[in-house]
Amino acid sequence: MGEQALPSAMDFALPSPPLSSGPKTSATGYMGLTKIRDHGSDSNRLVLVFAGDGYLESDITSGVFAAAVEAYLVSMENDPPWDMLLAVANVYRMDFASNERGADYEDAAPPGGTLKDTYLGARYWTTGIERLLSLDYTGQSRVLGAANTYIGIGKWDEMCVIVNSTKFGASGGLISVASVHANGKNSMKHELGHSFAGLGDEYYTTSATYTGVRPAKRNLDNEPSAPKWAVWVEAGTPLPTPDSSTYQSVVGTFEGASDYRYGIYRPWRECRMRSSSQPFCPVCKEAHVMEFFDVVSLMDNATPSTSNVVTMTGQTNLTLTLLPSKASP
Repeated sequence: MGEQALPSAMDFALPSPPLSSGPKTSATGYMGLTKIRDHGSDSNRLVLVFAGDGYLESDITSGVFAAAVEAYLVSMENDPPWDMLLAVANVYRMDFASNERGADYEDAAPPGGTLKDTYLGARYWTTGIERLLSLDYTGQSRVLGAANTYIGIGKWDEMCVIVNSTKFGASGGLISVASVHANGKNSMKHELGHSFAGLGDEYYTTSATYTGVRPAKRNLDNEPSAPKWAVWVEAGTPLPTPDSSTYQSVVGTFEGASDYRYGIYRPWRECRMRSSSQPFCPVCKEAHVMEFFDVVSLMDNATPSTSNVVTMTGQTNLTLTLLPSKASP
């Protein structure tokens, strides 16, 4: 899916009463915040926020939205590399109520489609692409502002919005968005590949040839004989790599990515960044882990403090409090 150019989360502030004042009584808007995964202090954890759009107040109070979030998390917790990352992550659920279920233009392209009264303004046909499901700018401001107000500016890392529509659609960027379509959970992981791991799309939609500079994305390159991920390429693998089943599970350089059929290469024949129903390839898993370690330290605490110079004149006890871990297959 395409990526959106969105304002920084730091640009938003939501003038609202504190969380302790209780839920809003309005039929639409913010209803509450719940920490649903707690693996330690937010200061040294990956912090994910899940919000929803197109859910009625009754969908919130009856647990329909909570169940949707749980289903997404269970899917992630059983899928590398998120199984490993979520073992040391904190997750919040933010509840928002809408007047209507669904999203704009579910039934037809604008201007002929139906508009839905939802709090975050989810809509299909963003930039003229049917499956590009995103929030309008008011909705973006509302959800980012709420996270900044109730969790804290700079204290959360990723925002995921689940839209209560069974029509296929998703988008990435500062906010990862997906519907409750059957493939929505995998689509959300694909979009987090963009917004969290800094990955590019590995599919192509045109027969054009890429002629630009070397791509910045970790999983894209225009130098097939010496790609960024060369350390993953086994000796004897042909570069560029033939797009055939013989190389189905081999890291190489497969031509076609980032909407271009020629001149740009991806590391794996069929990765989630090419088709959301596929697992992540080794290179894309590594990109997630590298990003994770930009956010989280392996140590929660050390004694003596790592911020001081310690002179040892005799025996000194060193104590480390390490993060819990889960090996990812």
